[in-house]
Amino acid sequence: MNAYRFRPLTTECEFEKAKSIVETQQFWCSKFIELNDPMEGVFATYDKGISESIFNQKMELSICSFSNRWALRNPAMWGYYAGGMRGLAIEIRVSCLRKVEYVNHLSVIDGTEQNPEESVLLKKFKSWRKEHEYRFISKVDQNLNKIGNITGIYFGYPFSDLTNNTSITNNSQKLQQFLILRDRLIDVAQHNKIKCFNANIDEHGSVKFSPIVVGRVS
Repeated sequence: MNAYRFRPLTTECEFEKAKSIVETQQFWCSKFIELNDPMEGVFATYDKGISESIFNQKMELSICSFSNRWALRNPAMWGYYAGGMRGLAIEIRVSCLRKVEYVNHLSVIDGTEQNPEESVLLKKFKSWRKEHEYRFISKVDQNLNKIGNITGIYFGYPFSDLTNNTSITNNSQKLQQFLILRDRLIDVAQHNKIKCFNANIDEHGSVKFSPIVVGRVS
């Protein structure tokens, strides 16, 4: 499947991180306690021993989150995870991801389940379903891992289709910085033979895409 990882791109630090991903094709994996869901991996049990055991097992796992194409077309995802569309989405071709299930209630663990530490990390409350999340979950010692092959990069650009785009850009330092960093990262991507695309919001509120021609950014 194709999966997508959103990133902001308005600072030099964010550029260097994105550049590293493009050049090495490696993604940062985190422990569950470092993720942004305050209920990440939480479950119900009546046995404190089970709770401690599963916690220790979860701490042995590393996670990297991606989304599917439905999320790529959702402007809210660009707003939350790509700096208000001043950012990008990296597309990878991958076969080792596992789909997150969105639920109404906490999982109840009684000690008879197989791999409960992974099961609870693949369940989130339905309030997160807009993310259409898929996860790389593995017992790996290093934070950086090759998860799939990068096949494309989608660059956002807020207000790009408006008639007063120039006025908006001239009055936003953050947008100006993004456009500079975007052009630099496009050069890196093209040097690595990775296709690049523009991502803009259409009149219906959905994200549309168009290829970026080599040597010309619009």
